[in-house]
Amino acid sequence: MRSSILGIFLLLIAFASVSSESTNEYRYKGEGKSLIFNNDIKSAKKEAMHEAFKEVIQKGVGVYIKTKSEVKDYQVTYSKILSESEGYIENFNILSERTDDGVYIVSIEANVSNDKIDQAFSKRIAKFIENNLVGPCSIELWVNGKEDIRIGFYGIINDPTIEMSTIEIKLPNSGWIKPKIISLGTINTLSIEKPGSSSRIFLKDVILLLENPATEVRLKNPGNDQLEIRKLFFDKFNNFKISDHKTDLLESAYLKPFKDFNESEMKQIISILKKFD
Repeated sequence: MRSSILGIFLLLIAFASVSSESTNEYRYKGEGKSLIFNNDIKSAKKEAMHEAFKEVIQKGVGVYIKTKSEVKDYQVTYSKILSESEGYIENFNILSERTDDGVYIVSIEANVSNDKIDQAFSKRIAKFIENNLVGPCSIELWVNGKEDIRIGFYGIINDPTIEMSTIEIKLPNSGWIKPKIISLGTINTLSIEKPGSSSRIFLKDVILLLENPATEVRLKNPGNDQLEIRKLFFDKFNNFKISDHKTDLLESAYLKPFKDFNESEMKQIISILKKFD
């Protein structure tokens, strides 16, 4: 249950609502969650707040894109803008904080600068969205011995005008799969998962994606209304743990890009997974 919740929360806007306090500020609600490792509440709260800020900005971006008929000269990636999310927030209030089954949960309400969003996204996002209608995607890998393996694949749909029912993801071993689409306002995410340890059927897919993180997505391009196959990349773990019931074989990680693992660490991960396959 915790595995499924964590995969989805990284990419969803929770309880989002909008109200305009002035012509240059909009108010949104968002929620963030984070695993609590080693009873480190402080770090979990920091990560949860970061996710809540991201959700607020994601909602603002979705509204911005939906209300603009034309956008020009976007320079950098959507993920970079989200990583700067705190810079677009004028002020915020924490509405609630709690822990649930080892997860820290925080709800916030924040004022977002419409001028900053307009300036940033008018320069940065269009080219990225044009070239990356979907993704990049992430992998959830939770291993607690050979019999308890939970896997999920998640991604954000960057263009809200895509016909969602046409999206299919090609996993390197399982082949083409139609993901579950979760929509909330103009924000849409995709997920591929199965309940509990039945998701271990995707173990071979994870091994192959760690060896080569490039795959494909099939969808109807809203620009020309044609079915297309495009490159799709996986670039991080949104949640990662490998243990043998008693001790962690590898350090747990949260939202950790593949590039942050050195070659030796990645080879070790792949080697352990091959033994469990």
